[in-house]
Amino acid sequence: MSRMRVYLSAAFSRKLEMRFLAGALRRLGVEVVSTWHDELSDDDDLMAGDAWAKPDKCLREIRSSDTFVAFTPGTPRGGRHAEWGAAAVLAQRLVLVGPPEQHFHRLPGVERIDTKTRLIRLLTVDAREAC
Repeated sequence: MSRMRVYLSAAFSRKLEMRFLAGALRRLGVEVVSTWHDELSDDDDLMAGDAWAKPDKCLREIRSSDTFVAFTPGTPRGGRHAEWGAAAVLAQRLVLVGPPEQHFHRLPGVERIDTKTRLIRLLTVDAREAC
């Protein structure tokens, strides 16, 4: 059985929270492919460095995942909305943690859950029971 490959998407202001969650999931055997939350820089400046490098890296990571997890609520702006669209187009498993914020969060097949605890169960315990 191959390991689940998960991309975590959230508002940049939740970076530290996502870093801790990614670590917990990794310890439980889930391969977290998103890296934005592990970067040392707290710079969310769109004009810093190569403007295309950050979104290109995120899109490559999304493509390499089989499960895309988005967290709400968040800010009304940000790359997380574009990331959701990319994952939907790639026909990946879509998991929403929190209330829907937009129409695309209500697409058929979107798994909606309300807590990180339930997410961990979904990605670890439930996945093992399905095998």
